Amino acid sequence: MLPQVETLRTGLDEARRRLGQEPRSLQQQWRRSVMLGDTVRLLRDVKSVIDAPQRVQRLELAKARRPAASAGAPRWCHSDLTL
Repeated sequence: MLPQVETLRTGLDEARRRLGQEPRSLQQQWRRSVMLGDTVRLLRDVKSVIDAPQRVQRLELAKARRPAASAGAPRWCHSDLTL
């Protein structure tokens, strides 16, 4: 065979080998992105649980202030009560 054809064949074989590796790499990247997305959601849930006592405290405080607000408190006080 001509050296040019042999060189071309070798190059094509190398390209085929590399293309065969691409799907595995893409699958790994996809799995990582799914795992990262799940991790981010879990971290958001954990943050929500950690912040829950503060939210409850704010709601209790707002509930305690409501009678004062309904008894003719100034308008700025009403805006203070919104969470």
